[in-house]
Formats: sequence, structure tokens, C-alpha cells
Amino acid sequence: MTTGGALFDRKQADRDRRALIRTTRAISGLFRHPRTDAPSRASHGIWHRWDEFRARAKHAARAARHLDTQSRATLQQGLPYLVRACLQCHDQFRLNGHFK
Repeated sequence: MTTGGALFDRKQADRDRRALIRTTRAISGLFRHPRTDAPSRASHGIWHRWDEFRARAKHAARAARHLDTQSRATLQQGLPYLVRACLQCHDQFRLNGHFK
């Protein structure tokens, strides 16, 4: 929607923003207990550096809340902050980084 591939739909952008807010707010709860299952790509650093992990999760949630869905342009302005928050956390707390 932000790249011009689809028409901008403010109602859909609002729904997507709310879903991002719910998802980012839930991050800490999803990792409250260490995961040892094979498919998990979570680094053990999450639990050894819990305060930092929670701070990064809160930063992502804050970036999601601040997305402005008034127009394609305002949405495009805010998305890099959210993407950067997600990628920085993945770089620190996901095994093998975010693209490996």
C-alpha cells in the first residue's frame, strides 16, 4: 500500500496499524519463558538481557502507535521507524540475524 502497488485505503491502513500495535505489545509476553523448541529462532540473549529486550519491544510498540494513517505520504514517513525497531531487535535477539 505504501509503495504504490495498491491503492491507499485509509480504513485498511487503520486496521493494519491496530494489528501492528497488538502484535508489538504482545512481544514480551511471547518470550516470557525461555523457548527450547527446535523451530524457535530466538537467541538465549533474550532471557539473559531481558530488560534490553523488553525496552526494544516497547520501542517497536511505540513506533507502531505513532504510525499516521491519514495518507500514503504520512504512513511512508513513519514506517521506517517501525521497520528499524524490528530489525534492530532481530539483529540482537534472533539467531543468525534477520535475513540469515
